[in-house]
Amino acid sequence: MSTYRFKLQALQYQCSKLLRWCLDLPNDEVDVTIADLTEHGVWFQGWMLPAEGASVRPFIRQSDSYHFFERAVNRDDVIQAVLGDSSSHHPERQCGFREQVIIEQGEWYFGAEVDGLPIDLIAAQVVGVFNVLHGKDGWLFLDNDTNRSVDQFTGKILLTEDVKSGWKHYFKNTALIAEQRKCPFALLIAPAKESVYSEKYPFVKADITAIDEVLGLLPPNYPLVYPVELLRRAAIRSFRITDTHWSPYGACVASCAVAEALGVGTKKLTQMFANDAYRLRKSGGDLGNKLFPRQAAEEAMLVGFSYRKFLCYDNGFENFGRILVLHHPGAIVQKVCLVFGSSSSYSMFDYLSRIFSEVIFIHTAGSIDESVIELIKPDYLIAQTNARFIVKAPETGYQLRNTMQEKLSQMPVDKRQAIYKASKSTSNASQLAYIKDLHEYLPTAAL
Repeated sequence: MSTYRFKLQALQYQCSKLLRWCLDLPNDEVDVTIADLTEHGVWFQGWMLPAEGASVRPFIRQSDSYHFFERAVNRDDVIQAVLGDSSSHHPERQCGFREQVIIEQGEWYFGAEVDGLPIDLIAAQVVGVFNVLHGKDGWLFLDNDTNRSVDQFTGKILLTEDVKSGWKHYFKNTALIAEQRKCPFALLIAPAKESVYSEKYPFVKADITAIDEVLGLLPPNYPLVYPVELLRRAAIRSFRITDTHWSPYGACVASCAVAEALGVGTKKLTQMFANDAYRLRKSGGDLGNKLFPRQAAEEAMLVGFSYRKFLCYDNGFENFGRILVLHHPGAIVQKVCLVFGSSSSYSMFDYLSRIFSEVIFIHTAGSIDESVIELIKPDYLIAQTNARFIVKAPETGYQLRNTMQEKLSQMPVDKRQAIYKASKSTSNASQLAYIKDLHEYLPTAAL
């Protein structure tokens, strides 16, 4: 569920009839949910003292709509601390207010009506925990994310020598892993949205960026798929306007590109997806849903096929440590494909599951756990990460069990038990031999 905070700014005002005031709640340190904003209401709490002979009414203003608070809460602390008087019989003892209010707009004002004249005291904005960057024509981009996407694009963040060394090590080891197992391999880096649609982005790309440095470290003939130009030239828009990820059609383009790199014929891929239908539908996305009110845009969504029909195992984890297994007997390649992927992989499942009859997905953002490779013995191997993650090199010595153990240890007992129960139930429903072993990656000792 999306969470939000309020960005509060005190406004300048002149009014001798308003003696003192304070808005205790809401503040800029407490998260609120969409349910708080639109269903339950946000708590407003504070106090207000007029000069002698004046009348005041606190309010919240949303556009031209005013909601007035009744000063009816005893605030002995205010009378004693601010006025230095005894509160027992003070006429302004009930100077406080406390009430829940539904927030209907992304901007609102707190103020006071003083002798009938409204005065705005605080301007407030509803913002996501991660700020959203507004581009041109309603396009949204990541702003203050942990990977500092803006600084990467503008060249303020480049690779450290340690990270460069990590990438060299990764390139060398993944090529060796594929060679030793005689397994076609490709690394897919999902380009940043701003790299594909830079004309919509409010910043100018630097001459040298972190992703440029990664590309410059590639060994000869390394099987990297970085489909910036393919996505830019796609027949249907390849990224979603209000989401960080590529659109369903963009996922199709990427899936075909990585499949071709693995040796699957272009003609087969073209025939498989030639009759796919897309329908425009309003969608908020991971960026639009962070805004309040929620921002949505029309997106071309795939209709007539869903990989979920062929999902036969899901261990129930969120993000890192998640395992999914898809089995589609009608795929064009009757082989097993193992994907060590990230968030961009999920929208590829509708396409990968029709290319390879068995797709095993492990959420590692491109890091490789060789024990899983030994268990699955895949016919094809894909590593997938996102361009904004490349300021830290993925690993080839990744330990899936350790990730699961750490995440399970931080979960409440009931959630751990629910994951284990649901995962075991799903695994029993499949005949694929390795699923039972994948289920055993769940560290039962943590349950």
